[in-house]
Amino acid sequence: MLPSGVMSYPYPAGFGGPSYQPVAPVARFKPLRRVAIAAMVLCCLTAVAYAVEVAVIWFSIDDFELALAQAITDDNPEALDEAVRTMVTGQLVGQLCWSLLLAAGIVFLVWLSQARENTEVLAPTTRHRLGKGWAIGSWFCPGVQFWFPLTIVDDVWRASVPAPKPGMKVAGGGRGLVYGWWSAWAFFWLITLASVPFVFISVVGWLSDVADAEAAGEPIDDVTMRNDLVRFIRMLTIGGGVCAALLAVAAILVCLVIWRITTMQDTRRPDIQLPGLRPTPVQHGYGPAAVRPYQPPAGGAPFPTYGAGPQDRR
Repeated sequence: MLPSGVMSYPYPAGFGGPSYQPVAPVARFKPLRRVAIAAMVLCCLTAVAYAVEVAVIWFSIDDFELALAQAITDDNPEALDEAVRTMVTGQLVGQLCWSLLLAAGIVFLVWLSQARENTEVLAPTTRHRLGKGWAIGSWFCPGVQFWFPLTIVDDVWRASVPAPKPGMKVAGGGRGLVYGWWSAWAFFWLITLASVPFVFISVVGWLSDVADAEAAGEPIDDVTMRNDLVRFIRMLTIGGGVCAALLAVAAILVCLVIWRITTMQDTRRPDIQLPGLRPTPVQHGYGPAAVRPYQPPAGGAPFPTYGAGPQDRR
């Protein structure tokens, strides 16, 4: 027991080592290399599949036109069946292309969401123009899907750039890759979406011509219908070729963007992470290993003094 008049203070636990106190869960750095590689591979496969689809349809147009003419004039359905099978092969490749595009989109969004969360660990003071939820939601919100995703990726790039060393230029330049990728991607979708009303108007026009001919009791001009059909396929294939080129450029540039951001974040990756724990400074107390002089608490409290009675002198 301490003599009367002596003030006692609790000693912190853990002599000579760090102590940890539980706190609310904080953002953690997530490695991106694996999901980045998966996204890059899927993007490249999508571009290749789309180019193969366009090539198959383009090189089969002449055979399709010849077979269509034989089926109309010579009543040779076998030739038409062969040409149709070739066209169907291109469509099957197209279905594979859209499946790969969907898979690439899902993996890319996973990568982008994790990269956006990593910026809160690597650069918590960097200002983002949009919240974390927009990293995924911006792609599906009508009207803003043509610039919000670009804003998200651009902010992630800025927040991922390592701080420059004294006397050196800012590392991680080249945000032109982001704008180049987005330009190619946006034009690809604009042309793709513009083809929908074109197809609708063309089909409605053909049906209207057929209905008018039947109402007037006139024979349907098979040759004209054949030429219109072939011309329609050629125009769609030309548009598909432009889209294939844009998609290839977008795939190459987005792969560069993914790899650059992933590399920059890996360079700044924290060494140690303890989820849910925050390290506090080492606190020393009285112990057998090391004895430190007593330090009074803040506020000017005096050192404890012993009384002057005879019991204290003993």
